[in-house]
Amino acid sequence: MPAQTVRITLKCNHGCVFCFADWSPEVARRRRDVHDYTNVIGADWRRELDDVRASGYDELSISGGEPLLHPELLPMVHHAKQLGFRRIEVQSNASLMTESNVSLLTRAGMTSCMASLPSHREKNFNAITRTQGHFVASVNGIRNLLAARVEVILCHVICAGNYRLLADFVRFVHEELGTINEILFFYVQPEGRAAQNLKVLPRLAKLRAHWAAAMAEADRLLDASRWADATASYRRALAVPGYEDDADAKAGIQAAQDAAATEAAEKKRDSSKRSQAVRDILNRLGKRRNR
Repeated sequence: MPAQTVRITLKCNHGCVFCFADWSPEVARRRRDVHDYTNVIGADWRRELDDVRASGYDELSISGGEPLLHPELLPMVHHAKQLGFRRIEVQSNASLMTESNVSLLTRAGMTSCMASLPSHREKNFNAITRTQGHFVASVNGIRNLLAARVEVILCHVICAGNYRLLADFVRFVHEELGTINEILFFYVQPEGRAAQNLKVLPRLAKLRAHWAAAMAEADRLLDASRWADATASYRRALAVPGYEDDADAKAGIQAAQDAAATEAAEKKRDSSKRSQAVRDILNRLGKRRNR
């Protein structure tokens, strides 16, 4: 079965301007479409991991917040290994992935890390993560993971603060982090902090040329198996007021209309089935009365 993600904390040492996990009851009351990301596993995490494994999942992804801030991350990873998960991933910004922490985690059972790197330029990195002094730690953390032969998937969220540098980012990965297993590009979603500041969403019309240049560089420098195009993730942004006129808005709106039509058709079928069931019951009752 595919991997199951468990969220163990919302605490984070970064304050990314687009973070979707920036959830609160107040935000949820204002915006009904905001997901509830407070579904963190609690003190009884052993039982919850047991339940995930018993459900048939053989891959586990541990997410946050920043998982390395959780005091019981190592026992969690070790327990997951004992349960027989064949792949155990930790999602991290990598700033706390020191040589020591990487060693402890790999010995406990971590096999993979999805590492977030929002920019390869320190100035942009600081602005996006709202931190100072973490850029070098994050890049070194990724290098420590690679040196330990951990499978590293690089997560790059495309936002207003980095979209002009996409091709240069690909070159940086090739030159500085050459053994990265995979790059995932995601267009920022209008959730969490991004929902409160839509300026972090770059206009798709402006993004197009930079995206094409980045994909050309990826094709030129990286093996096809080592990068993933996640452009479909921008579809939800097309429903945001002011973005409807972007190049792919028509396709996004059509997709939403198709989904609504499918849902309506399913409801109609369900209603028809219920009506038929009622008619069948009434027919049986009528036959009994006639006997």
